[in-house]
Amino acid sequence: MSNYIEVHMISNRILLDEFIQMWENVNVNNIDCVIKVLMIDYPEKKFTLKNGIRVEYIKQKTFSKTTYMNQAWGRNELLCHSDINNSNSKYILFYDDWQKPDVNILIEHLKYLNQGYNVCGRRLECDKDGNNCKEDHRYKLIYPTRSCNYGQFYTCNSSTNLDYILKVNGFDNRFNGGTAGEDYDMGMRISRLSGNSAKFIYNGNAICHHYCHDHIGSKVKYVVSDHPHDTSSYKYIPDYKHYGKWEKMDSEQYELWWEGPIKYYKCKLCGIVGILDSIQVYYYNRDHNVCRCENGLEQIRILLNNVK
Repeated sequence: MSNYIEVHMISNRILLDEFIQMWENVNVNNIDCVIKVLMIDYPEKKFTLKNGIRVEYIKQKTFSKTTYMNQAWGRNELLCHSDINNSNSKYILFYDDWQKPDVNILIEHLKYLNQGYNVCGRRLECDKDGNNCKEDHRYKLIYPTRSCNYGQFYTCNSSTNLDYILKVNGFDNRFNGGTAGEDYDMGMRISRLSGNSAKFIYNGNAICHHYCHDHIGSKVKYVVSDHPHDTSSYKYIPDYKHYGKWEKMDSEQYELWWEGPIKYYKCKLCGIVGILDSIQVYYYNRDHNVCRCENGLEQIRILLNNVK
């Protein structure tokens, strides 16, 4: 059994310090916890909260081809700052920045991590002040603990063994610039380890309160600088029945091209690069029975070593 856990966040939001301070109310009960935050705008620093939780702000040093929503890439770079030599005794709790943790969140995650589970925590959707909280509609699992599958493995509040992450090569970097999905894709690949024996559990007592805030996807998709970004008419993928007109390859605003099964775009007006439909990465990995992705954590580690 292990009492060590790392909490991984990616953030460039204002009020980050305020939300980190909320972890001072979390029960540690001899738990050795480090919160690691990957960011661009904040200075690097290390400090300790009153309850003994250590915090590290780490500057992002490598960047993907895509210009926004690089969650997979960022989480892989943050994973590079974990001590892989002790991977069998370490757990990673993936967490969002603008959230208030329940006082027992660490206890509830470790309770089942130490039984070999991948733990999917509970997220309550709150207003911008943290009030009027409601169940996150994505989970559909309101009541306490029960078995689930990788479909509930969201990086706003889910945990797993670092050893599992290393075996599947972390997150698939091709999700960058798309519409998320990198979390349950990695969960799917973890579920394929050792003949699909990796277990998932939904713990309704591992609670986070998610504060309402502007989502980067909605801001970038529709308004960047002084022009709209609406790529919906280019997203149709025949095999998976997505919307839009797939044959519409020419565009006055975008350059469009393929890299393997993934379709990219670049805005000619502002230079933003993205993936037209990042969920295609998940479908590709699902249908090709991928367990260890080819472009993931190890590729970021190589890049990071070259810039240090």
